[in-house]
Amino acid sequence: MKAKGARLEPGPFFSAHARAVKTIGVACGRGARDIRCEQAPEALCSAKLISRMRSRGLAAAWVDTLRPSRHASTDDFKAVHNVCRRLAKRVETILARNKFPVVIGGDHSCAIGTWKGIARSLESRGPLGLLWVDAHMDAHTPDTTPSGMLHGMPLACLLGYGDPQLVGLAAGARLQPERVCLVGVRSFEAGEAALLQRLDVRVFFMAEIEERGLDTVLSEALAIVKKGTAGFGLTIDLDVVDPRDAPGVGTPAPGGIGANELISALTRFAREPGLVSAEIVEYNPCRDRYGATASLVVNMIDALLCGQHALDLDRLIEREQHHAAHPDALLPIPLGIDEGRARWTTAPGATCGRGSRNARRRRASRRPGTTRSTAPATVPGRNPA
Repeated sequence: MKAKGARLEPGPFFSAHARAVKTIGVACGRGARDIRCEQAPEALCSAKLISRMRSRGLAAAWVDTLRPSRHASTDDFKAVHNVCRRLAKRVETILARNKFPVVIGGDHSCAIGTWKGIARSLESRGPLGLLWVDAHMDAHTPDTTPSGMLHGMPLACLLGYGDPQLVGLAAGARLQPERVCLVGVRSFEAGEAALLQRLDVRVFFMAEIEERGLDTVLSEALAIVKKGTAGFGLTIDLDVVDPRDAPGVGTPAPGGIGANELISALTRFAREPGLVSAEIVEYNPCRDRYGATASLVVNMIDALLCGQHALDLDRLIEREQHHAAHPDALLPIPLGIDEGRARWTTAPGATCGRGSRNARRRRASRRPGTTRSTAPATVPGRNPA
């Protein structure tokens, strides 16, 4: 076992061959209004994620799935804080042992734990760079958020702004704004944009990607997150993808990067020796169609870690039309009839209908007239923030 702070020795394909891949699921959607992305880790286990990595020669394992502890069962903030605290410790330990952590959310609030833990692990060697690929900025604070949803706040927390309990996780490890870069943004509010502008964080909006091309933008973004760092991380919110290609996301936004274009661009990361961890979040199995988004996640990781471009979206759509479902998709399973409406799931054991008693209680607490803010954003953007 290598000691904490030991130098990582990159191979020709650093992520794929130099280190074992340790995957952690985060079964928590409590930072979002629609909590059903908590079912993503289970659904993606069923979508052959680990077997695909192993078939490419990776020493891959799903080591844990984190869920909010029982004492946090009815309090969303406590649930997110509890999961992020434990996640930070897990990824810090994995990286210190010279393994490659892959985190599968869950909503994007889990990024607080992921990247604080990674930054803490690298602390003795230098700062962490972070490439944030997302349709949204996720840079609200409690003072600027129109909705109170924590999945709209993780980047601000990582930069040192937000609730002190979240900012203080992992001994207060934080990111340096000049080593953070956002790619694919097309929906945001004025308050979070003002924070990033004040900190001089580079944001590549979707309009710039359409004008200059994703490959060109990623080259510039990588130069930012690699300069003067001990390594860089990649976090991808699936809503950055055009919702026509990725319907199963928590907060879809019109437009976006095409699935084929993104997967092709991700193949370059398999040759990036500085990549220390990756995270994919906001998959919502209950909004997916024929497992298309689950297949997309598997192929994204294939591209990211192995440099393989296995997805042909046109052929995928053609086969769906011919077979009425993607041949590799999870079959929908009837859960029963609830108030005259059928409930279905694509993930064994998941509940895509009304959910558990606690889930119903949490949703009821978020209806108009409660203490949680439901005010609309003043600028068209993330709803919820």
